[in-house]
Amino acid sequence: MATAGGGFTVRDVESWDRGGLGPLPDPPRADAAEHYSTLASISRRGRPYDTTAVRLASHGYACPRLQDVLRRELRVDEIPRMDPWSPAGVKRVDEIAETVASDLRGAPDEPNVRTIRAMLRNVGRANRGGEEEMAQRGFLADAVTGVMGGKLIDSETAAQALGMETTPEGQEVLPRHFEKSFSGTSKQTAGPQYPMERIRELVEDDLPGLVRQIPLVEQLLRYSFLPQIGVRLEDEEIAKLAVIVAAPVIVGMEASIRWVAEANLLGEGETPEKVMTELIDREKGAPEAPS
Repeated sequence: MATAGGGFTVRDVESWDRGGLGPLPDPPRADAAEHYSTLASISRRGRPYDTTAVRLASHGYACPRLQDVLRRELRVDEIPRMDPWSPAGVKRVDEIAETVASDLRGAPDEPNVRTIRAMLRNVGRANRGGEEEMAQRGFLADAVTGVMGGKLIDSETAAQALGMETTPEGQEVLPRHFEKSFSGTSKQTAGPQYPMERIRELVEDDLPGLVRQIPLVEQLLRYSFLPQIGVRLEDEEIAKLAVIVAAPVIVGMEASIRWVAEANLLGEGETPEKVMTELIDREKGAPEAPS
């Protein structure tokens, strides 16, 4: 492979493999060659290997180092399998929410950090009068509770974070690109019992499958989610964010499909891919909002 004009050497391959940037075990030979050729095209002297692993994933290639990056970024080893409403679970939820809030205060201005900060700003704007910080902390606690499998305490705050309007009764007014697929879902519908285990499963057991979903997730961010919450990112930043959030987006889509199917709002055979494609197409075809 290293002598076939791919722009890399045997020494490059050995170095990349040691750094966890090579293909996952036992790829087809042609796939391995394409993997290393792509790696050669994006590698830069001095660029951290973690950054290279994320960029490689945005080009459609998985590597062992990406698993380490996603475990850390998604905190998969910090979210326990326990009842979030038990006394111990409530305490752990608060601890994790406090850790996330503390980390955000000093975190570099990465795309995922900017996105979370934007959601917290949205919550703060909707809860003025001295209640901003309490509402923001509640949103973080709800997010942790959700990935542990608990019901949302305050779905109004979650709607605020997503830039959704709410009525005086607290019911969400869903943005136009969610109206058909997700309207009518219950505020108190429980998600899968342990969503974080499903996230962990995608990261550790089906990383190639997860990477194949990244282009759709990237479009969903670009045309739907980021405009809705009011975040502007460059193309490369959106690509990086899509890699980091792909697993929770897919798990969230799977949960939403189950919920609306139970409410007889969707037909059979819906998949995260179909729902994301529908949302993307709908938003691309939506008229520009008045300025």
